[in-house]
Amino acid sequence: MYLTFEALETGTISFNIRKNASTEEIVSISYSTNGGATWTTVSNTNNKQTDLEITVNVTEGSKILWKGNAKVFACFDEEEGLDDYSGSFFSSTGFFNAYGNIMSLLYEDGFLSY
Repeated sequence: MYLTFEALETGTISFNIRKNASTEEIVSISYSTNGGATWTTVSNTNNKQTDLEITVNVTEGSKILWKGNAKVFACFDEEEGLDDYSGSFFSSTGFFNAYGNIMSLLYEDGFLSY
């Protein structure tokens, strides 16, 4: 089962890729709002001026499946401090339940073989 978020209230759920996360770290993120029948894919880019935010509108009870093509989702260089943190995170305007396999964020459809 893909990483799945089920909305407990109407609002938004977002996946944020920090501006300094390279395409070597995160190639793309995909999401489905119809049980995996179709997917929307957002490609990451290098040298972004701002964070890349993928925002999905949700209603109570709706589900979002997530998958990605990535090597890592967070990197931190202690010598550089928080300014050299790169990676990604989820945010939302409401509560939601999360379940499924988080490895789908790294291996897209092949996460079950890992």
